Amino acid sequence: MNESTAKIVLNISSFEDLNDAWDTAFFDHKQYFLTKTPLPTLFENRLKKLRLSAEAYTVLSQEVFAQSEKIVREELNFQSEDLVLEAFNRYQHDRMRCKQSIAQTNSPLELEEVVSQWIRLEENWCRVWADSQLNMEENSVVIGKEPDPMVLLTAIKEWVASIDSPIFSRLHSDFSFLSDVLKDEVKRLTLLHQKKRQ
Repeated sequence: MNESTAKIVLNISSFEDLNDAWDTAFFDHKQYFLTKTPLPTLFENRLKKLRLSAEAYTVLSQEVFAQSEKIVREELNFQSEDLVLEAFNRYQHDRMRCKQSIAQTNSPLELEEVVSQWIRLEENWCRVWADSQLNMEENSVVIGKEPDPMVLLTAIKEWVASIDSPIFSRLHSDFSFLSDVLKDEVKRLTLLHQKKRQ
């Protein structure tokens, strides 16, 4: 990348604006990850923009971003035999940790690492909810609109109280008996998982 391209990427006209432009761009990237529904494809595209902004800043400032310390976080690997309520609580906890790390970081390399971990968490969550036997049309659910976590938690708790083995595979086998909230979430995550595999 040359200097003129870097200035276009950061939307600046002079070197005096460089640090402000970088701070604004970095803040915008962080806000995107904190406020948008975590759809892996969209987050991956935004990571490309983050890399481009960081490269532009490096070209113009001649400063290299320090490699962040490796963030070691146990990645959750959900299984179809997992208890849904327990897995939901672990998932929400890990999601919150990702958001906290994003809010606290000042490094684009660390931000990329945290978001990449979050993407893997979301892909794993979609995979365990996805029902490969479910036939549905794309317009039957909006994949970019997550249910309110408290509404989903209430629906899960009601479902858990009504059956003897509240594991993920039962979401699929008992699909016709699920509440509308749970049906919609199975559909949404199934569709999201199918799109990722394409």
